[in-house]
Amino acid sequence: LIVTVERHLAQNPDDLAGWKVVAPVYKRAQRWAEAAEALRNVVRLSPASASILTDYVEALVLANQGVVWAEANGLLTEALRLDKTEPKARYFAALALKQEGRAAEAKAAFEAFLADTPSDAPWRDMLLAEMRDMSSRPPAPDQQTMEEASGMSPEDRQKMIRGLVDGLEEKLKA
Repeated sequence: LIVTVERHLAQNPDDLAGWKVVAPVYKRAQRWAEAAEALRNVVRLSPASASILTDYVEALVLANQGVVWAEANGLLTEALRLDKTEPKARYFAALALKQEGRAAEAKAAFEAFLADTPSDAPWRDMLLAEMRDMSSRPPAPDQQTMEEASGMSPEDRQKMIRGLVDGLEEKLKA
């Protein structure tokens, strides 16, 4: 069935209904790159919609092993402009901040999203897990620490780095 739809779409690349049919099939099969391509076409052929944009972002992020990269981030900005309450857009925007090392902003974004989330929302546990993860992470070194590290001997700097890596390894094991 998928092959038939793919052949049809190769001949009819502007068939919105066809792209809407095949995108969820790719998602269920966890074929994220194909899902992203199908959803790119849904975005291209549909009126602007926060939910369609965030479905596309989700596929892009999953195709990119969970990393919210520049194209996805731009789409999130547009999705949130269209609907500031869109759950997936809020989640991925906060995740992007976290991945960029903007911990305070990410934490604030996750907290605000959690505050607006109903107790029975299916994404609530995921938000709580993100909050736990953020609270268990050591803070990023500040500018002063970085400057002090640059003045250390190579041996002392390696010792400091080894200590950070060992600490993170212990947290991962836990």
